[in-house]
Amino acid sequence: MSDFLLTVDSERYGGWTSLRLSRGVEQVAGGFELTVTERFEGLAKPRPIRKGQKCAVSIDGERIIQGWVDVVAPDYDADNHTLGVSGRDATGDLVDCAAICKAGTYHNRTLAQIAQDLAAPFKVAVIVRTDVGAPFAEWRIEPGETVMENLERAARYRGVLLMSDGQGNLVITQPGELQAPAALELGKNILKASGHSSLQQRFAEYIVKAQQAGTDMLFGDAAAAPSASVLDTAIGRYRPTVIIAEDQANAGSCKMRAQWQRTVAAARGDQVVYTVLGWRANGKLWQPNAIVAVRDPFLDIDEERLISQVDFTLDEQGERTELTVVGRHAYDPIKLPEPTPDEELF
Repeated sequence: MSDFLLTVDSERYGGWTSLRLSRGVEQVAGGFELTVTERFEGLAKPRPIRKGQKCAVSIDGERIIQGWVDVVAPDYDADNHTLGVSGRDATGDLVDCAAICKAGTYHNRTLAQIAQDLAAPFKVAVIVRTDVGAPFAEWRIEPGETVMENLERAARYRGVLLMSDGQGNLVITQPGELQAPAALELGKNILKASGHSSLQQRFAEYIVKAQQAGTDMLFGDAAAAPSASVLDTAIGRYRPTVIIAEDQANAGSCKMRAQWQRTVAAARGDQVVYTVLGWRANGKLWQPNAIVAVRDPFLDIDEERLISQVDFTLDEQGERTELTVVGRHAYDPIKLPEPTPDEELF
């Protein structure tokens, strides 16, 4: 049995009856949900846990979430007393809160510098693990944007991914940064599998339309409404979709946007959740954003895929890990052409 602890303002709480801890590529902030008994392991008497307290979650001394308690939910009667506690990484504040920049605009600043400036008031550090590209000549904060909305918009121009590292930091990285500690093999370590193969978000034709500022050399229809389309030949019937480009673009960038959408939709359309025993493989915790070899003849899978989400669970059945696996290119960012300073975003 692993040693799972919640530390709240230096007090350590054990004695768990159930828990679920989630980290994923789509979750900038990992989260936890715990249920504790009346008496906490290691304490002479219970000490109330309050919402808003600083906390950390660790497995065998390895910290996997550092942030804040969001919700405290007591449940008791004359004979029993349990306490539900949930919270998120410190990066959760970046998801919830507004991006504040006194000037409203950054000039000649890189994505990393902008992220560091916006995250600093929240005491969230920014760790850079990939090339963030050239500085933006001008980068604006749109009214009402949260920190993560602004940074994710900027990340699309630089073709990078934003995640939490479970230590309370924001990480700028690339998809598939890690290698899983073991393969997933039916008949060996896979206890259960639940597949989801869908065409709902896949289309036979991806049409991207945009706007573009006119110039002396570029005017008329070409400037007013550049567009491009690509086909997905795996779809055997009429299923078109129209995508409005996030920012101003030309026909070439519209084509690239359409190709990216086709690739990502195909990769995300085939998703499998594999359940394995325990939280570790070969002594290492399972991690999101890791490439894993999958050998599942029942689903005809024998290839490398991406772990998009990791859920650690503990209940009466013991410790298990649920691994959500998608196509390797499901989260490949699209690197968009950078807008010029005089372009208006829409």
